[in-house]
Parts: sequence; structure tokens; C-alpha cells
Amino acid sequence: MTALPSLTLLLRGSVWGADSFAFWLVACGQSQYAGMLSSPVWFVGFIQNWVGCSLLNLALVTWFLYFFALLGIYFFSKLYFGKGAWRVPVYVACLTPLFFIEVLRFENDFFGWSLAFVSVGLFALFFQKKSLISLFLGVILACFSYFLWQPSIFILVLACFWLPVSFIYQYILIGITLLINLFNKVGYAASSITQGIGQNAVSEEIPLVGLVFVLHVLHFYKKIPFPMVFYGIFLILLGALKSKYMFLAVLPLILGLLSKELSEGLSLKRELFGVKQIPVLYCCFILMIGWVIMGVNMYPTQTDLNEMRYAISYSLDTNQQLYNDWGDGWIFVSLGYPTEYKISPPQPDWNNLPKPYLAWSKTKLLDCNSITKTIQQC
Repeated sequence: MTALPSLTLLLRGSVWGADSFAFWLVACGQSQYAGMLSSPVWFVGFIQNWVGCSLLNLALVTWFLYFFALLGIYFFSKLYFGKGAWRVPVYVACLTPLFFIEVLRFENDFFGWSLAFVSVGLFALFFQKKSLISLFLGVILACFSYFLWQPSIFILVLACFWLPVSFIYQYILIGITLLINLFNKVGYAASSITQGIGQNAVSEEIPLVGLVFVLHVLHFYKKIPFPMVFYGIFLILLGALKSKYMFLAVLPLILGLLSKELSEGLSLKRELFGVKQIPVLYCCFILMIGWVIMGVNMYPTQTDLNEMRYAISYSLDTNQQLYNDWGDGWIFVSLGYPTEYKISPPQPDWNNLPKPYLAWSKTKLLDCNSITKTIQQC
């Protein structure tokens, strides 16, 4: 189960996600782009030394971190379900595609949140076993995760639910921690709101889109165990506002699902093929096959990459400038074409570019002839 996203990377033959190709470039030794990654220097050194230009190395690293992240989720979930907590990481990994997709991203985000879940698991071990080693390692990994990806704080505060104090004090501590973090990043928080609206909206920032991936488990918010229910609803609202954070809401929703399954059972209103009770583990198996198929076929596929190579070759052979949708810019750079449209919007001003030129765009441009599905002669 934990190895399937990493196996999908190998089957794809490439990383997934626009920014992932920027990290891939740096991992392959092109350090001139390191300053554009918004990542610590030590992390750049890590991916260059431990990942390099090897997709197999990346698959091994992601499998290792994802395994321990789900293990951390298991230790955290023991607070609510004891021995039955083993189902939580299985359901988290399988019942929605969100964690699966996040593992396919080669970005600082994945390294940050995976270390954060490991840290929360270590804190849970400390409260269960009173192990100072667990506490020490948990603090160290919490620092690494936060400096890698600061929204990891939304995960790290889960450790507060293990504190042997009233839920009111738990929430006071969570609130103070999140407010301090917000004050440190108020500029980013304000500007990021605009990234999900307008003509140049970033897909992962668009409000409400993330709800599509959790609609089948969303109604279990009513069963999220107390006192986590309030924080779980907060994470759902956060994911609804900024879709890239919706995967954070998966854990509380799964806690709600398992709570209902163990207390009342999950049953269909009517029998389907002679089945009344929903076989959740069987569904997990079927869905994981689906996520692998989906992951292999997500854009850009090897066909898309070959078409991009053809566009670059055609541009050089005909001595025409090639312009691209900015969202695909890092992919073109990774293929050896130094496009300027790669870091952020806006798109090229297609109507005012000097002609003739080649365009790589998913939008049909006026006065341009299609060469292939995506390449246009203007």
C-alpha cells in the first residue's frame, strides 16, 4: 500500500506536478534554479545527494517517508481507537486520492508534511510510553518539517490532542500556535487568497475544487471524535477555501468514518449484489488500483513529454521562437528549453507576440494553425 505511489512514479517514468520538474532540475545538479524553490539550502543538498537524477532513488525516498508518515498517523489514531487504529492509515491512504497524489509531487510540501506526521506519531509515543527519545526526535523532526513547509504547523498541532488537559486548553494552545504562525506569514496569507481567483488562477488554489475528492466521506464530519471535531471542521473549511490543503482534512474525516463503522457499522440502504454491509477494506483494494491507473495517466504522460520534445525540435529546426502556457514552463526547462514563462502567471500575450512563432497551449489561439493536439503555428 505505501509503495504504490512510488511504484506509480516508476511506471509514469517522470515526476508529477508543474513545480516538481523544477525540483527535479535541481536534483539533477542544475543548482542555478535552487533559489527559485523557496527551500532551505540543506534541503537542496539533500535532494542532490540522495535523489540525484534517479527516479528509482526518488521512489525509494518517497516510499520510506510515506511509510513512516502513515505509521505516525497510526500512533496518533490510537488516542481514539486503541488496537483498531491500524485501519486509519489504511483508509487515509486508500479511500480518497489526495494523499496518493501528494506523494507523487516532488516538492518540499511532501517532505514537510510527511515529517510532520512522523513527528506527531513520535509525540504520541512519548505520551504513551514516556520515552524521552521519542520526544527528542519528535521535536527535531517538527523543526525540519516546519522549515521545509510551514503549513506543516496544521499537522503538528495535532499533538495537542494527546495532552492530558481539558479540551479547552488543548484548543487554546492550538489557537495560539496558529495565530503566531499567521502573524509571521500575514503577507503570504493575504496574497495567496488571490491565487485561486481570476484568469490566471492556480488550479490547486481554486476554492471548493478540493471538496470533489472528499464528497463520498464528507458527511462523516458529524462523527469526528470529540474533541477533534472542531479542528476537523476547521481543516475542511480551510481545504474548501484553498484546495491544496484539502488533504489535511482527510485524517479527521477518516476518523469520523471509522468511528461510525465501529459503533454502528456502514451499511447500504438497499442490498447491492446481495451485500448490505459496505466492505471498506475491499473498497480500499479496488480504489488503490484505480489511483495507480489514474496516477500513470495524469498529465504530463510520456506522450505529452514526447510532444513537447517535438515542439522544441521543430522550433530549433524552423528557427522560430516557442512560447508555452506558463504552467508547463518547468517541464520545458527540464527538457532543455529555457523558457521565461515558468515561475508564475501571466500567460504569454499571445495576440501581441512577434510572428511567426510556435505556441504550446491547451487553448485554441486565434489566427493559429494546429500542428498537433497542443502545438500551434502562429
